Amino acid sequence: KAAAAFERSFLFKALPRFLVSFLIMTGLIRFLDKGYSKYANISLREVTNSITDNALLRTVLEYIYGDYGSSPSEAPFMLHAGCLLHYAKGAYYPTGGPQVIAERIARAITKHGGEVRINSRVRAIWVEQGRAVGIKLANGLWARSKRVISDAGIYNTSRHLVPEAYCPSHIRGKSTPLDSMVSCFCLFVGIE
Repeated sequence: KAAAAFERSFLFKALPRFLVSFLIMTGLIRFLDKGYSKYANISLREVTNSITDNALLRTVLEYIYGDYGSSPSEAPFMLHAGCLLHYAKGAYYPTGGPQVIAERIARAITKHGGEVRINSRVRAIWVEQGRAVGIKLANGLWARSKRVISDAGIYNTSRHLVPEAYCPSHIRGKSTPLDSMVSCFCLFVGIE
């Protein structure tokens, strides 16, 4: 049931925002919910604690939590069930290992005139007229770009990479990083 709720949760992401808002306001969302509300609000640890007192068995049942990067006490049970559902038909790995993914992406980027740098620490994101237009590397080199994507997280990007004027007000006053949260990100990429 939890795995079905996990799959159904993607429907809410695909529907237009106004339609989801309408479904929530009218209460019609309950017909599409399929347990989402229940399973998204209970942790994996709560479920395994309700099943057994055996710590070793709980560890076996929770073993896959590393795939989504959240401890069993913080991870929604629905996320765990969805991850297990994913593996139910078997797991697959790229021929040559996971590094092949990065190699192929790098090849596609350079083929189209881009540049890939590894082990290059970014010191700043260059902003002009409210738009990111490049980066400054630790070695002092500035690299201009049509697009800048930061994977440093909102706290580190806002507090350490962009000019203070572009730091959101709810982060500007914080001296410590924001609390971490469970996240799920699926990316489907076609590389020629």
